[in-house]
Amino acid sequence: MKGANRRLLPFLECAHVEQWIDFASLEIEANILNWFRPRRGRAVYLPPAEEAAISALKRGLGALNTNLASNTCLVGHAVTLVEIIITCNLYSGFTRVMTKNFT
Repeated sequence: MKGANRRLLPFLECAHVEQWIDFASLEIEANILNWFRPRRGRAVYLPPAEEAAISALKRGLGALNTNLASNTCLVGHAVTLVEIIITCNLYSGFTRVMTKNFT
């Protein structure tokens, strides 16, 4: 790689990126989908399952909010793949199921 402006993330930061990607998939995206699918008729609507998905999503968003309260980005001080993935997941939630009261 040529150029002084490019840098490779250290191994620990790469591990944190992977950890946050898993968090985005398992805690954010999965719960948004569990909330969204029954409302679109793609899964059986069960109120307890919807409440569990909403509760888990709130817990995940709380953890995300806590981390971002004291950090500029989730990993390091620059935008990484994690921020892009979480933004895409949240956009899906905001446009489909997250009401103004929820947010």
